[in-house]
Amino acid sequence: MKLKLGAWVVAAWCGLVVWGVEGQRAHATEWGPGERMSQAVGRIMAAVRILSDISTYGYDDGISFLAFFLKYRATVSFERTFNQGSKYVILGSGDENVEDLDIEILDSNGRTVALDTKDDAMPIVEFSPRQTGAYTIRLNLFKASRSSFCAAAILRKGGFDVPIRNLVVATTRLIALCNVIDRYTSDQVTFFDGNNQWALYGAVLRRGEDTTITNIHLGNGKRIFLAAADENARDIDLFCPRQRWKSYSRRY
Repeated sequence: MKLKLGAWVVAAWCGLVVWGVEGQRAHATEWGPGERMSQAVGRIMAAVRILSDISTYGYDDGISFLAFFLKYRATVSFERTFNQGSKYVILGSGDENVEDLDIEILDSNGRTVALDTKDDAMPIVEFSPRQTGAYTIRLNLFKASRSSFCAAAILRKGGFDVPIRNLVVATTRLIALCNVIDRYTSDQVTFFDGNNQWALYGAVLRRGEDTTITNIHLGNGKRIFLAAADENARDIDLFCPRQRWKSYSRRY
């Protein structure tokens, strides 16, 4: 499946969250997954801000932010293009349950080109590809007290320097939309946790740009897609290019 996310803005941070809907929900006053996602996303945003303040690294073009509800000792991967001659940093973080999170970068032949397997909860990898091509980012939840929400940021030297307020606004809007749906549905709604599938995608888009996400395998059951952006955005559109899927746009 493919998804296209577009924003009619000068430069905005846009996020897409994929939800799974299964069976009847348990009655509760608070939506727990939102709190744990906020912890993971907040920690990595703070780390990116610190790095951006002391260097010229910023968010890369295309999908540059990812998050996933990762089961203990499980891995999740994301394949994307990295360009020869550019310098990149990939950071990882998780919610309060994460004790040891690792990052590994593999080339198209499956060879490891960079990794951080130190015993900590915030891995960081810096590398410069020898050639332009597809590389795989792999996160491994090596040690945690329970399954955890984990996140990764992809930075490039000379990339977008996004104020943390923009990131907070877009993320807050996403969580607010999630809470609204959770409050008014009788179904149990949680972040999508398919095998090796991310639940949250983020990108910085210029006016008129769009980004496409491929290889989303939804499995069976109902699925909900939500998109939100920061205050620079006036009109963002979300397309699911299959006739049986509904597509929506929202004007802020």
